[in-house]
Amino acid sequence: MRKSLNGLKQSSKHWYDKLPSFLHSINFTHSNTNNSIFVRKIENSFISLLIYVDDILIARNNAKHIDIVKTSLDVTFKIKYLGFFEVLPRTRDASTT
Repeated sequence: MRKSLNGLKQSSKHWYDKLPSFLHSINFTHSNTNNSIFVRKIENSFISLLIYVDDILIARNNAKHIDIVKTSLDVTFKIKYLGFFEVLPRTRDASTT
C-alpha cells in the first residue's frame, strides 16, 4: 500500500479508497449533499473536511479539536500541512448600496 500512495498515477485513487473508512473511524460522517465533504460534530463545535483529489481543506468553528484531527491524518497518511487560510466575514459598505 505504501508504494501505491507515493508517486504512482493511481495514488490519488488508492488514497481516496482508504480515506473515507479512516475518517469514519474517527467519527466523521459524509455530507448528505456532497460525497467530498466530511463533517464531525464535537460538543458545540464542528469540523468539516472538503476533499479535492489529494488535498484537504479543513473548516471549523472552534480551534480546540483541530490539532487532534491533523495529527490523526498525519500519522495515517503523512500529510503536508500547507498553512492556515482565514476567511473574514465581508461587511457591506453603506456608500456602495
